[in-house]
Amino acid sequence: MGFEGALLPVMMMRLADLVASHEDWLMQKVLTYAKEMGYTRYTSTLAEAWRTSISGLSQPFLECLKNLSSVPELLPDKDNTLDLLPLSALSRRKGTAGGV
Repeated sequence: MGFEGALLPVMMMRLADLVASHEDWLMQKVLTYAKEMGYTRYTSTLAEAWRTSISGLSQPFLECLKNLSSVPELLPDKDNTLDLLPLSALSRRKGTAGGV
């Protein structure tokens, strides 16, 4: 099922709004999951370090949403790394902050 026409930009704008306005909620969910699954064994569990990390990921993601004209298809036989290059390039420029 694809989303065509004017609905796609509206949905992408809504997603961007949700990510931007709920960054603290997202950080808490990710940190809780990381603790439950043992991912914090070798990293900081301080909320501020995770907040910095989530912000460092959400900002490039929001930039990519602004520049996408359609939702990239992630297919099993396709090299999907090309669709994610803008996100990874922006993330690399920022570097890893806070040791998370």
